[in-house]
Amino acid sequence: RIHLGPMMEHMVFEGEALGVILALDIIKQSLRIKKAAILLDNQAAITSMRDVGSKSGQ
Repeated sequence: RIHLGPMMEHMVFEGEALGVILALDIIKQSLRIKKAAILLDNQAAITSMRDVGSKSGQ
């Protein structure tokens, strides 16, 4: 269990994005997992992950 802090300081998408990162870490560490699906319905979290590292010229 991870606590990000007060709700006044964090948005829902931050929690959902952290959940995806933690899921990816579990998948990465497991030798038994060959295929995985991570379901996410928060558009802001999906967009932020899609855009990571895609900016050119930086």
